Amino acid sequence: MIPLPAPTPTRRRARALTVLELLLALSLGTLIVAGATALLATLVASERFTGESFDATVDRSVARTVLERSFGSLVAAPIPTSRRDVVRSTTETPTDEEGNPLFDPEIAALLQGPPEEQEEEPVGPDRFELRWELITPTIEAQVLDITLQRSPIETRPLPDEQSLTASLFASAATDDEWLRIMALRRSGRTLETVKGLIEPVLLSDGWALQWRQTDPPAEPFVLIRRILAYEWSVLPVSIETREWLDIIRAGYDEQFPMAVRLVAETQDGPPIDWMFECIVTVSLNEEWR
Repeated sequence: MIPLPAPTPTRRRARALTVLELLLALSLGTLIVAGATALLATLVASERFTGESFDATVDRSVARTVLERSFGSLVAAPIPTSRRDVVRSTTETPTDEEGNPLFDPEIAALLQGPPEEQEEEPVGPDRFELRWELITPTIEAQVLDITLQRSPIETRPLPDEQSLTASLFASAATDDEWLRIMALRRSGRTLETVKGLIEPVLLSDGWALQWRQTDPPAEPFVLIRRILAYEWSVLPVSIETREWLDIIRAGYDEQFPMAVRLVAETQDGPPIDWMFECIVTVSLNEEWR
């Protein structure tokens, strides 16, 4: 038997890609890369937005807590014992039982003489004041000046001012006064009141509202960042007046507002509309503040 020779493999000639195929491959690759890039950018933006929203929510929660502490520990000045009642004159024409004038109003005015000047109700030392101030040469904004039983948040004091205040306080107090101070501390009525401002400030990322303790001085604390607009208003105690006011000044307990309202718009999150009840304590040591 004669063996057959093995078949020799035939060589196939390699075919090159056409220009159309190259263009199609490049187009598909570009689409895939663009889609992956867009998806990655969306994920990064979503993560950043979620982080900013979370930070803004936490900041708002902290700011609301600080403001609740502030308006819940307001301090009023004690009414002096020598305070005189306000005398208010009247120019009403005398009338009979039916309400008819007894004589001509012009004659009544001549008999009564010129009306007495009415004394203004004393405001007392500044303890609560909502006012408008020029924060820049062209921008006027509201500033809230308040006196509190204690600082609403722990911030680092300014060393020089703090040591000076402490040394003056210690040198001015006698033994009897220290006993009185300690007794008031044990009763829960603190003496070391603090004064501070809630004011707008311009930061690197925009306007913000901050708490700045002025007496004794301490580092400011930013409450709400990236503010576009804000408005403070107060509800007076007077039953006759139920309108929210944007200017008020109070020293005595009866002059403080019932509530304080803050309305603000920010770049982060929904608009703010907060209302706080004012809880006022009368100071027991006016000679110290």
